[in-house]
Amino acid sequence: MNRASSKPALFVLGFTLVMGTTPAGAGGLPEHFSYLSEVAPSIIQDMRYFGQHNFLGRRVAGYEAGECILTTRAAKRLKAVQARLKPKGLSLKVYDCYRPKRAVADFVAWAQDTEDTATKAEFYSTIPKSELFQRRYIAKRSKHSRGSAVDVALVALPAAAEPPFDMGAQAACHLPKDQRYGDNSLDFGTGYDCFHELSHTLNPTIKGKARANRALLVAEMARAGFKNYKREWWHFELSDEVFRKTYFDFPIVARKAAVVAEPMLKVTCADPATGVRVHEGPSIGHEVSAHLPGDARGLKELTCAGEMPLRQWRALDALGRLSVRPPWCQIEWAGADSGKPAVTGWVNGKYLKAEEDENPADCL
Repeated sequence: MNRASSKPALFVLGFTLVMGTTPAGAGGLPEHFSYLSEVAPSIIQDMRYFGQHNFLGRRVAGYEAGECILTTRAAKRLKAVQARLKPKGLSLKVYDCYRPKRAVADFVAWAQDTEDTATKAEFYSTIPKSELFQRRYIAKRSKHSRGSAVDVALVALPAAAEPPFDMGAQAACHLPKDQRYGDNSLDFGTGYDCFHELSHTLNPTIKGKARANRALLVAEMARAGFKNYKREWWHFELSDEVFRKTYFDFPIVARKAAVVAEPMLKVTCADPATGVRVHEGPSIGHEVSAHLPGDARGLKELTCAGEMPLRQWRALDALGRLSVRPPWCQIEWAGADSGKPAVTGWVNGKYLKAEEDENPADCL
């Protein structure tokens, strides 16, 4: 491309150099929801419905990642509980948090299939599966689906490693701690999700350390505004929950890891007299395939569609693949009338600039 003989007027089209961190999980959850690992990363997560160690014996519908998602209010309250527990050498451990409606439907379908008793030996060894609805262990709706209910226990720090789950080594969940399946939480008298009356928080049969641990958990959670469900020592609901009548069904997916974005260069200015000359590829030797109009209306339609990271450009430049600085930028230009891409191609360095350039004129 040739430089215009007179100093051109410039258009700033939209920006260019992007650096810094991309917030983890940003944009992936409904408003007012957060990943607990972002709000309170020290809280231990043992998301049972993402694996096999649960009463279905398999991953539950809607659990595409082993992540605890809660309303942001609930997550922050758990963070406050964790802050009070850590000086005592304890940590919260969550088993389940937000639960999609599709997961609840999966529970219901499983409960109605009385032929499937693969997990009976551990989770409901003393009652017929056909009575799970009647005894209110399974329901057609769950407060978990509103985003402010959580299943939680306490763990002594440093947390001991847990053995991998073995479906063939099931033991009844209501047995003493040293006889039921291993879990690194404190002794609460039963295992998690135990369909047994011993799971009732104030069951008088529960004595000693297990009873004290239940009382401690209930008290600490209550200080943060969580109330316990009397039939399950592990289940707590935020009293001032955000969504009292709304049940959600978005899937639980992995949060995006925080990453440092590559610096990217985009078209930021152009000569309105000559327009932007678009080439078929990132090489000065390619012939011009189009000459975009230089009027303001046209230039506003100019955007980058395939920016090249600076690191990638430097690698190509070192191999002699590029002949001008800074990087080329692939663009699509939509015609002002049709709104559809009219031209796709590359512009060379003279029509690109980096954020650190103080004078936009330097890009031409």
